[in-house]
Amino acid sequence: GNLDIWIIKVDRNGNKVWDKTLGGSEGDFLGNLILSPDGSILVGGYTGSSISGDKTSESFGQQDFWIIKLSKNGQYIWDKTYGGTGSEQVYTGLVDNDGNYLFGGVSTSSISGNKTDTSRGGNDGWLVKTDADGNIIWDKTLGGDLTDYIQSMAMTSERDYVLGIISPSSISGDKTVDRRGGNDCWLVKVNTDGDIVWQKT
Repeated sequence: GNLDIWIIKVDRNGNKVWDKTLGGSEGDFLGNLILSPDGSILVGGYTGSSISGDKTSESFGQQDFWIIKLSKNGQYIWDKTYGGTGSEQVYTGLVDNDGNYLFGGVSTSSISGNKTDTSRGGNDGWLVKTDADGNIIWDKTLGGDLTDYIQSMAMTSERDYVLGIISPSSISGDKTVDRRGGNDCWLVKVNTDGDIVWQKT
């Protein structure tokens, strides 16, 4: 279509093993890649495409999270679309110790589509946890009054998740610590259910 995601696997010497093009009729973008312990590959993308090309489910809004699971050989396994009536973009993700997937990025949507939490401000961080088949376990919105987006994440030894969020917001919404300047690093620890444990700016 318009723009596609292009995945290339190379060996340790940089020689191409295989490549895969993924896309629908509109613009499709890569946010991140996750390598699962079983060798499968989770492609975290975002898309404006409806059902077309490799995309098998309708869009919810302007752009949605689009997650594609590939085998270690690059063969398509499944794809899932997550989003509301606004715009969602995925930037980061991980596979946890239970084999579930966690994806984070930004959302402008309120409750709509498969987004179950209201917006906090202009743009919010949006966190989606799924099982190994891409079925949603929960989704969480994290944000203040301005544009906040989840840029990175990690899992702790206590099985909690730590989120690195870029935030210009002052105390508002979920944000209980004031900003220091223009854009700050808002570090948020959530438990396995997505509830906030602590936060730091």
